[in-house]
Amino acid sequence: MEQANTIYLTCEDDEDQLHWRQAHICGTLGVLMESLAGRLNLVSLRGELDIELCTFAKGGFFALAPAYHRLAALITQTGAKLVFLDNVAHLFTGNENDRGDVTRFLNALNRLAGETGAAIILIGHPNKQHGQGYKAGNQYSGSTAWQNAVRSQVTLDHDAETGLRTLTISKANYGRTDQAIRFFFVNWAFVHAEDAPADTGKAMVQANERFGTDFTEADQLFFDQVRATAERDEKIVEAAKANNEANFAAFFSRVLDDLFIQRMEGNDEIFNRVMSDKQFRSAAQEHLAREVYDRVRRKGDNNPDLIGAD
Repeated sequence: MEQANTIYLTCEDDEDQLHWRQAHICGTLGVLMESLAGRLNLVSLRGELDIELCTFAKGGFFALAPAYHRLAALITQTGAKLVFLDNVAHLFTGNENDRGDVTRFLNALNRLAGETGAAIILIGHPNKQHGQGYKAGNQYSGSTAWQNAVRSQVTLDHDAETGLRTLTISKANYGRTDQAIRFFFVNWAFVHAEDAPADTGKAMVQANERFGTDFTEADQLFFDQVRATAERDEKIVEAAKANNEANFAAFFSRVLDDLFIQRMEGNDEIFNRVMSDKQFRSAAQEHLAREVYDRVRRKGDNNPDLIGAD
């Protein structure tokens, strides 16, 4: 496998979100952001109009759109050999159930790959039933041409209980289809299952078993954000270092509302739940207090003079 210049083009996230996410990925993987200059090109088309790559009209008329030519120029300019297009719902404006529309669109991407020498990865969400856990039938929405007209297809499945993701090759004209990659979402980056911490994927299951709750991965992501904020707070860190776990938990309960409020943006549903559901909040509080306490104590030097120690 060789490294290559890459383009990630998204129609859903703005530039600030892309930069914020990439900074966290680099931090987790130990990669300097500046080392990616000129190699990783993040492009946001969020909120822009006329971003479809092709146009369709009655009578079967089909034409490459200006956005297609801009993308081709960008690939040439950057020398990218790997291009991710996120996602098909924004870039394809034909009828997803029309075999002709789908085939012409995918042929245009094949042409783009041939002209630039880049591998084009078109990202699409699974159909509604597959996304809800029904694995029978097609994983995509629309015409069978979405699978038949491409050379390769990979699918990403997610175990909501453990957080494990599995990337599977479901079609490969030039290779094997029995390959899979398994990984976890760890501190804002995807980490291979073999390289993930030993307890990854278990924390949420254990919390549910301990507290009798139904924490989902979305809940855990919110809790991870709250925990990360807490670990950057000097007063909370000092309290964890200076107190035993019971005393720290009492202190933590008094600052938890402020932590939730700091992370409420984009997390409205779970924020409302922790503020209104006493049982859920109590379980979340105990879960977070233990995580923060354990992580701070592991990072810092042991202090024998704990406040309230036996």
